[in-house]
Amino acid sequence: MDISLAHYKRAIKGVKGEGLHTDNVIKFCNNCKNCYEIVLSESRIQGTDRRVYNMVWYQDFPSYGKEKKTCPRCLGQPVILEVIK
Repeated sequence: MDISLAHYKRAIKGVKGEGLHTDNVIKFCNNCKNCYEIVLSESRIQGTDRRVYNMVWYQDFPSYGKEKKTCPRCLGQPVILEVIK
């Protein structure tokens, strides 16, 4: 999966410049014609750090200014990826 670090910047800077960060994070799929985003969830379970990457799809979302890229679902790649450290 193509995981961007732009969502970290969005969390740090908050609402200021939200549109620019949204354009960096949300991509438009050429195949299914939906916008999608890879969302990171971090947790710590019994002393083990876990990072889970989930895909979120947005229907009827403006695609103007978004990077055009085929989504992992259309490519047949896993939609949920878990990284354990």
